[in-house]
Amino acid sequence: MRSEFEHEERRSEMKNWCIIALGLGCNGCMLLPGDGDTVGSSAEPVTFTGFTLAGEQRVVVEAWTPGEVIEVGFNQVVVEPWPPGEVIEVGFDDSDREPLHYDGLELHPWSLTAPIPGEAWRALRRDASFAKVRARVIGGGSDGADADAISFVPNWGACLSAHPDVNGFLANCRSSSAPFAFVYTRGFPPGADFAILRIRYGDRLEVGVWNGGRSGIVTRIDCSTFGAHVSAPFSEVLEPGELKDLTVGIVPRPGLTLACKVTGTDLDGTPEADTADNVRSRVF
Repeated sequence: MRSEFEHEERRSEMKNWCIIALGLGCNGCMLLPGDGDTVGSSAEPVTFTGFTLAGEQRVVVEAWTPGEVIEVGFNQVVVEPWPPGEVIEVGFDDSDREPLHYDGLELHPWSLTAPIPGEAWRALRRDASFAKVRARVIGGGSDGADADAISFVPNWGACLSAHPDVNGFLANCRSSSAPFAFVYTRGFPPGADFAILRIRYGDRLEVGVWNGGRSGIVTRIDCSTFGAHVSAPFSEVLEPGELKDLTVGIVPRPGLTLACKVTGTDLDGTPEADTADNVRSRVF
């Protein structure tokens, strides 16, 4: 994790960006952790911090258990179903009574530091885990209901420089997982890591794609058999540990091999690394 000085420096820096979202009617923001931030280990305390528009509002930080864990293939652990089930409270804080003033707005900071409970972490590979968290503002909605705080991407500076206008900032700098944020331990893959774990055929062909890395997008599945080839486009987001069966319009032929390959990108459009796990064959 960053030092306390770095946390305070980043918190002050990101306050201006959070104001943009709050000024457009949002109820709160979670600046840290950014969606995709990394910690040293699952036992390490994590700093959660953000702002609300009213003082003395309770903000509850929550994490999710990963749901049912199953084994597919060669000891590859996947999470199914997704989203996961039980909510675990990480901790809470009441936003400050005294606000920070900026351009006529009153912003009330909140912050807490606590470890994410062990049952909320899921290891997809040796010594590398992830957890899914969010911050909830109690009574922060316009109707008095609870409201989720917005989460954002971790690389604030670069994103703001590329998209300085309000609409561009919200469209490109808000986390695609908002209001959630994924936190990873050191050693977790830097991007998406897709693998085809199964190919099934009933009334249609289903290709089971698993993501063993960070959130990413499946963009295409190519399947070939003797005398036939199909390239099926997708725009399917897979979160860490998620397994989805995607339909491809090709009919396998009895006794012949069908080979499929998955192609995808990270959330920012960076192509996912092409490895042997991207391809799988089956004889029907």
